[in-house]
Amino acid sequence: MSKKKFGFSLFLALIIVGLLSTTAFARGTYWESVKANGTGGFTFGLKNTASVDQTFVVKVFPKDTTANTYTTELYTSPEKVVLAGVQDSIDIPASAGIQVGTIYKMVLYTVKDGVASDVGVKFGVLTSTSNPKMASIADDPDGLLDVDGSGLNNANNTVGKASTHPTHGAFQNNTNTCASCHQTHTAAEGNALLFKDGVYSTCSACHDGTTGAYNSFAPATTETVESIQGTFDVHGTNQNGSMHNADGAVQLSAAPGGNPNATADFDCASCHNAHGSGSAEENNLAVDPAGWGEVPYLESTGTRSTVTIYSGHAMKTFNYDNKTSPNGKLFINIPIYNSVAEATAAGTASKAAGNKPYPYVLVKQTAGTGNSFYSRAGITDENTLVIQTYRWSSSKYVADYSLWLRELSYPFTANTVLYSSDAPTYDNVAAGKPEASSLNLASNLKVVYKDGFAYGADVGNIKSANIALGIDVETDGNIEHLWDGTVPDSGIEMTKYCAACHIDYLSESRNDVSGTYTTAHRHANVSRDELTCVRCHYAHGTEASIMHDANDNSIFDLTASGGAFQGNNQGAIDYLKDPNPSSALKRYTGMSVCYACHGGGESFVGSPRNTEADTSTGEHLKGGMPGEARWDVTN
Repeated sequence: MSKKKFGFSLFLALIIVGLLSTTAFARGTYWESVKANGTGGFTFGLKNTASVDQTFVVKVFPKDTTANTYTTELYTSPEKVVLAGVQDSIDIPASAGIQVGTIYKMVLYTVKDGVASDVGVKFGVLTSTSNPKMASIADDPDGLLDVDGSGLNNANNTVGKASTHPTHGAFQNNTNTCASCHQTHTAAEGNALLFKDGVYSTCSACHDGTTGAYNSFAPATTETVESIQGTFDVHGTNQNGSMHNADGAVQLSAAPGGNPNATADFDCASCHNAHGSGSAEENNLAVDPAGWGEVPYLESTGTRSTVTIYSGHAMKTFNYDNKTSPNGKLFINIPIYNSVAEATAAGTASKAAGNKPYPYVLVKQTAGTGNSFYSRAGITDENTLVIQTYRWSSSKYVADYSLWLRELSYPFTANTVLYSSDAPTYDNVAAGKPEASSLNLASNLKVVYKDGFAYGADVGNIKSANIALGIDVETDGNIEHLWDGTVPDSGIEMTKYCAACHIDYLSESRNDVSGTYTTAHRHANVSRDELTCVRCHYAHGTEASIMHDANDNSIFDLTASGGAFQGNNQGAIDYLKDPNPSSALKRYTGMSVCYACHGGGESFVGSPRNTEADTSTGEHLKGGMPGEARWDVTN
């Protein structure tokens, strides 16, 4: 081949490749995602990254299973104008004729001067008649769509059968576990290489009762009604169910009492860590829910206006004076005191000056005796130097044992570091990695990340610290121990966990009228283990068959032999249905948990009407607290 011919051929090839690349790029610029919309249809996401406004339309074609073609047009959406650089969506409603189990080809077009141009194709199928949010989506229908919801085979073929190896932790150095959830080259969901489309669908593939794994959709049984954290299977007719919408359909900011700056999608991974977390009994609850451990606390100290940290593979700068910036749980250059009295004096002075005391500080002290957290860490000498997290509680600083987050690799977004110098390097990008001037943690300083303290001779040398606080909910498998104080700090940590999203509901005492973002009276829920969020609420979902009444009766108690509704399941359902159905995820129907807790209190003592029996069950209010052993009270 002559040089001239070779040169022309190469030039032509480059043109063709360039055209193909441009075409592929153009298709991608308009593409966002397709999801089940939760009402029996789909939502087609749009992303117009072009420099001009674009008009879009979606056409839907059902699969002809006989001919294996998509030729009959079922639905054409109204035209949607999306401004340049803006994200939007087109809804494909159930009324378009969408049926469960039918594969649909959804074609995205741009429309200009009346001419439609194909710019993208997705295939989707709804997979559940009871849960319209369950769907499978793919770019290519051949072998990638899970039509009946039984679960796509992943690389380890674990869906549909019990796994023979640990999936959420205890990984070995020759592990093959990753392939149970991820597919390196053929993933259905790109960002995390998940083998199904989205976190919710991936988790549900195993946790829907088909594999022997914990079934998050299981209805209540006599064995589990006292211990489960609710169920996502709340679609029973007229049972007034509600559940956390953990399928990515809403954002964290939608939480009641939430933070409007929390813009991430709410899904299973918002609460759970699929790779294992904390102790072994808390169902892999993530130690950094909502990612607040990566967000700096920005209450201005008056010494600087900005802080720069590593975050998400990049440097991010936060403005102390920008009141719209979220306050997180990363405390940069946190105050350090030499005694609790010194810390409390500083907090009291700050409060007297009309300022908020710093919410968390560090205190250097000796171990003393009688501290269960210190003793289980192996501290036997009461004179051992300890540096401990303390939090402000109404009028003083009290010891806090929240987890110290530790990130050992780049980008160091949620890392606790103790410094022997006065110059943490977070504010100086040129200084290198943020842990550059940290102490040698292997010599004279032992860090107990799990309980938020460090001890050893080098405590005296600590001059500054960055503390990233996480949450480690400790349980022993008994749900009641989340509110009875048996397990140290378990209930308080559970409340903090819920408050990662419902941040305004955290309160130190019932007389403390300062919410996080509003001012209101709250139940005291971070001062002791006994009164915690899960005493009154389920975490997953609730409906009549798992609710209790004020005497802790469940549907199984009421319909059992001798029960008030013996053999009458519907009667018990009607009795337990929440008269004010909402998204409150109630463990007790209506407001009966209030009566269970306060019914024997001073407000009711001596009231003749309080001696009357319940008109439906014939029972009088029992003694004791909700969720605990109850006893009959003589009236």
